[in-house]
Amino acid sequence: MADDGTIIGTDSSTKLFSMAVDPESKDLVEKRTATIRDGKREVKWLNEIEWIEGEVWGNIWQTECIARVLPADGTVVGWILMDGLTRKARKGAAKSVASGMDVLNGIAWESEEGRLFLTGKKWPKVYEVELVEIDNTEDQLRKVRKKCIK
Repeated sequence: MADDGTIIGTDSSTKLFSMAVDPESKDLVEKRTATIRDGKREVKWLNEIEWIEGEVWGNIWQTECIARVLPADGTVVGWILMDGLTRKARKGAAKSVASGMDVLNGIAWESEEGRLFLTGKKWPKVYEVELVEIDNTEDQLRKVRKKCIK
């Protein structure tokens, strides 16, 4: 839920929706729609979203990418690349559990201490993640975009 009480959602297309309950009808109504874009490229498959400090963070389905999106206009303002987290999770799980594990698909934010937690479908663990900012060169950004924008 956004700071203003609206509900933010996506249908895994390139659209980000802001919705609120109509006080008269009590129905959930769409207030605004934004197209999710990284530069000129539209970004689809945003899945499992979380409101984090005024941004919408969502993993890109079937990847280890998390997009940081401005809810007002859908602009991607950053990427979080979790390369290897799925492999690490499977490696630490029993074989019977690892065979049923699926994609990264869980984001939670603990705002009081600013802690980020990630997990996936049928993962036996939740990981607390510390983000490390890297130099944002054009070459690095091109590589991230190639992995993350389908």
